[in-house]
Amino acid sequence: MILRRDGVGAALSVVVAAIVIAGLVFGAELVTWIMMATFFAILVRPFYTWLLGHHVSVGLSLLVVALLLLGIIAALAVLVGVSVTQLVANASTYQAQLAERLAGIRATIDAMGMSLPGGALTDAAIPSMVVDGLVALLRALVGIVFDLFYMLLLVLFLLIDGPSMMARMRAGLGEDHPLAVRLSQIGPKVVHYFGIRAYVNLLTGAGVGVALWLLGIDFALLWGTLLFFFSFVPYIGIFLASVPPVLLAWLEFGFGRALLVVVGITVINLMLENVVMPRMVGTSLSIAPTVVLVSFFVWTGLLGPSGALLSVFMTILLLVILDSFDRTRWLAGVMTAGGEDTVDPVEPVGTGATVEPVPTGATVDGKSPA
Repeated sequence: MILRRDGVGAALSVVVAAIVIAGLVFGAELVTWIMMATFFAILVRPFYTWLLGHHVSVGLSLLVVALLLLGIIAALAVLVGVSVTQLVANASTYQAQLAERLAGIRATIDAMGMSLPGGALTDAAIPSMVVDGLVALLRALVGIVFDLFYMLLLVLFLLIDGPSMMARMRAGLGEDHPLAVRLSQIGPKVVHYFGIRAYVNLLTGAGVGVALWLLGIDFALLWGTLLFFFSFVPYIGIFLASVPPVLLAWLEFGFGRALLVVVGITVINLMLENVVMPRMVGTSLSIAPTVVLVSFFVWTGLLGPSGALLSVFMTILLLVILDSFDRTRWLAGVMTAGGEDTVDPVEPVGTGATVEPVPTGATVDGKSPA
């Protein structure tokens, strides 16, 4: 009877998981809007709370936050729009430069006595494909930036109603429910982590942008901004954001300048991630690196380009939920790195029992090698 009951429970869990995944796929746009708004609400909440703590009224605080976000979104829209226009205008120049670089590589390989398939590295389609890829990337960024205008209203409502929504959820689940306990414990840590993460990313993006400008790389401000957002994706985010400026440096100035860009990005990233970030975050919970990589592709596949930015945030939420139920707690343990507990055991109200500590996996340690 026990085996039969466990089998039914396992089958039910599979069905529920399949329904949730199908819902994410068919409602990807709506889910993305909601989760992006939640993510940005978390990023701006420390500033909103700081305003309230300095005796600024709720209405005025919301107005200040709204104007700040509108200014940032408008600046991003102008930056990306102008960059797309300039890149399209210079497309033929970049294609010619790329064809010249590829021809040089082919000549070097031939001089070494090695052979390549006919047309390899010099096919005219390759430069066109690379430049078209850069244009497609920037146009996708334009779409994301304009979506932020629609999300702004939801962000403001989440700032107002977020705490009361959490209180209502805890009341509905019960104060001693494991999910309610964990959200109460992890929630402030997540807000703190992503707030610090945004600050470090800002320093990284600004440092890289200045370095690229000094090296004479086109669209330096754009690549620094892109790196700010992609640095929310540990391990691979900075690598993906580094590809366009390194490629442009190679096209415009050759291998030596491209190598300088790689070294500059690496040094800035390592200094901030391994010196500044640990001191500011302090104790943190860690997702296993393999899970970070897998979650990046999973959430990107389910939610599209925005899923790349949200992958860590969504994985943290999933991990907290999995750790709140006996049947799935083992899976939360598999997804985590290390074994240190950072949340003290909690004694639920009226039960006399002790809730298991949250495993090390609710946030990310922030190390993202270039």
